[in-house]
Amino acid sequence: MAANAPKIIEAMLQKKKIRCNVGYKFSKISYNELKIATNGFRTSNKIGEGGFGSVYKNGYLILKGRLEDGTVVAVNVLSVESKQGETEFMSEVASMANINICHENLVKLHGGCIDGPSRILVYDYMQNGSLSQTFLAVNDMHLEQMDVKTAFLHGELDEMIVMRQPEGYVNLEKPDYVYHLKKSLYGLKQSPRQWYLMFDRFMTENNFQRCPFDCCVYHKDVEDGSKIYLLLYVDHMLIAYKHMNQIDALKQQLRGSFEIKDLGEAKKIFGVELIRNRKNGTLVLSQQRYIKKVLERFEMGRSKPVQTPLPAHFRFSSQQCPKTDADRA
Repeated sequence: MAANAPKIIEAMLQKKKIRCNVGYKFSKISYNELKIATNGFRTSNKIGEGGFGSVYKNGYLILKGRLEDGTVVAVNVLSVESKQGETEFMSEVASMANINICHENLVKLHGGCIDGPSRILVYDYMQNGSLSQTFLAVNDMHLEQMDVKTAFLHGELDEMIVMRQPEGYVNLEKPDYVYHLKKSLYGLKQSPRQWYLMFDRFMTENNFQRCPFDCCVYHKDVEDGSKIYLLLYVDHMLIAYKHMNQIDALKQQLRGSFEIKDLGEAKKIFGVELIRNRKNGTLVLSQQRYIKKVLERFEMGRSKPVQTPLPAHFRFSSQQCPKTDADRA
């Protein structure tokens, strides 16, 4: 099967009438190439684990016969018991052919390894929230939190908008006049977008690049080759970098254009507590207080806890994923 794998898989996709992404091609990757890409599948090179497989940092992604450094690679090793691996492999390829609706973290399926008994799939991986804590902990980054005061008032309007004179500010000589707004206000539908456009312009003018997969993640190359990250959620910011001097410099730049509230080291955001042990290289996200608050609200504070909501003997596979539009509805 190894020699004709791409043709067989393409034929299988057409038979099942699965619409592939534009430019979709399944590339055959050798096991040795995968060992290079993952640095020998070493734990020290792994930054996370998910239902789709292991994720490795600073990998070498195989593209058109050459190796490119710096791409994060997700590697999914499938079961090879009897014919289960073969079936699971084909099913997984079919489900990932239109990957943009399957998993928000996986950008593109590049191909797989079918050497001997190996059945391994390789994806591009986009680092987002699900692995951010692992990424920060492994790279021993500082994580600082900031808020922008009255963020929406910074936005500049592109169209002409007028408003009635507010109570208490009516011009008695011209009570029938209206105000012509030059800046956005809270309550306008376009205020969030205008604020984002202004902030995006500020970041790009300061040599930050916007992530192509998440428009609220910015990064900038530093002189030593590392990157400083800024994550924006409405008016909340997280800044991540391994040295505080670069973080302080970015904070100073932000203060020059916006009224900023510096919250220091990030310990809690959106009700999620960040518990960090830099000595052990761990960062844990906890909603313990929130859960206790919800339980007390519904008078379930004394309920008997269980370690997992599902029995330990339950097993899941890609075969149980929805395969038709009716299943996904």
